[in-house]
Amino acid sequence: MLKTPMRILHLPENVGGHPGGLSSAERALGLDSKVLTLYQTKFNYSADLNYNLNDRSMLGKFLGHLQAFMQNRSGYDAYHFNFGSTLLHFPRFGLNQLDLPFYQNDARKIFTYQGCDARQKYPTMKRNQKLGCESAACFEQQCYAGMCNSGKLDLQRQRAIEKVAKYADHIFALNPDLMYFLPKEKTTFMPYAVHGLDKITPREEPFFTKDCIHIVHAPTQRVTKGTSHILAAFDALKNQFGDSVRFSLVENMPQSEALEIYRTADLVVDQLLVGWYGGLAVEAMKLGVPVATFINDYHLQFIPDELSRQLPFIRINKFNIIDKLRQFIENREMAYELQSASFTFVNRWHNPLNLARISAAAYAGKTLPPL
Repeated sequence: MLKTPMRILHLPENVGGHPGGLSSAERALGLDSKVLTLYQTKFNYSADLNYNLNDRSMLGKFLGHLQAFMQNRSGYDAYHFNFGSTLLHFPRFGLNQLDLPFYQNDARKIFTYQGCDARQKYPTMKRNQKLGCESAACFEQQCYAGMCNSGKLDLQRQRAIEKVAKYADHIFALNPDLMYFLPKEKTTFMPYAVHGLDKITPREEPFFTKDCIHIVHAPTQRVTKGTSHILAAFDALKNQFGDSVRFSLVENMPQSEALEIYRTADLVVDQLLVGWYGGLAVEAMKLGVPVATFINDYHLQFIPDELSRQLPFIRINKFNIIDKLRQFIENREMAYELQSASFTFVNRWHNPLNLARISAAAYAGKTLPPL
């Protein structure tokens, strides 16, 4: 008798393409894995179940959430919740993950946290000030329009995490600093599984073959990524190098279109404040394009030592970005060295099948294999 594949549902959003990338790899391993999303984003990540609630009224959206829950509360062996959220999660009203107790009893509940679903402004600022490191998006008063400034969201996130800790069988963190906020006994670090990563082919054109060097920055949220500092650095370099350097700012664009721009880049600048790299950097590395980004050394304690040693980035911050980018522009061999290191790194640490083996073990309640 043939064994029925384990049924997995990723929900309630395809945040950053990570759930979609992981689900695709899980299917390659033989799992029956699907992605559910309540809202369609500007990046047009695909989903198996798309409720497309964007244009509904507040009541219509709530009813859509409820419908999604009633239609999917059973029939799966594991539910993989993303961005610390569930189908009935309304933290602004003090209603956290209402649906967690009501899924079929034997279904495993796995959570993935991806950033500001766990990160808290004032604890982050206090910790960084104590360490003497004030390069963090939490210090920016206009980060996400200042929505964290009152401190209410810090409290909401704490309460939501406390509830998740009671019900989750395992928790993954995609950014190392989130480990400060999540229950240590249940949480492990996982690198990004980027949507469609296995279909991204490396650039074939050599670096610096055109008349000018092309540098790209693609912020999902300008303040959070430190875009003002990056644009100021671009202006300074433009004054020095003139038309021999070209800069592109990529925003509000579907993933497929953005990838074609990244493919033409000689360098991608990721971010200056978050302290880790994101899905943009993973896509660029898979394309074979070098990446410059800010890595907070204090967070490296949460990742494997080997991963830390192999980070293939130009390490920039608010204070050295102009000098670091100037060095890259003037040293063409650096691009090829970083390209090789990036290929090795992304294929080792962001291999979708390896990440899917880890998630599959979590679904089955087995010991997780090493990264």
